[in-house]
Amino acid sequence: MLYGETPSLGAFRDYLEKEIALKGETAQRLAALALARHAAGDISGAEESARRVLELQPANVAALMTLAGCLSARGEHVEAVRVHERTLELWPQLHAAASNICFEATYIGEYTG
Repeated sequence: MLYGETPSLGAFRDYLEKEIALKGETAQRLAALALARHAAGDISGAEESARRVLELQPANVAALMTLAGCLSARGEHVEAVRVHERTLELWPQLHAAASNICFEATYIGEYTG
């Protein structure tokens, strides 16, 4: 993923942060914020938001995918694989998670689960 701040991405992230401050946290708002933060390269902020979503909705696939992306970006490839495996348990047809496991495997060699 290419990271970088753009005016529209920054405006969207700011909107979500204000929306959460005014109306409170929901899994949907936090998941969108996690994704916006991740896209902007704010990996720690994205991870924080994704983990908060998972506290509210442990089976939130969007938050799981964002969390796995954060872990991968930090070089925690084994943990990223574990999160992708959890995602596949919830949504076996999600080919992106399976593909990402293959990608992560290029960094960790033989993975036995």
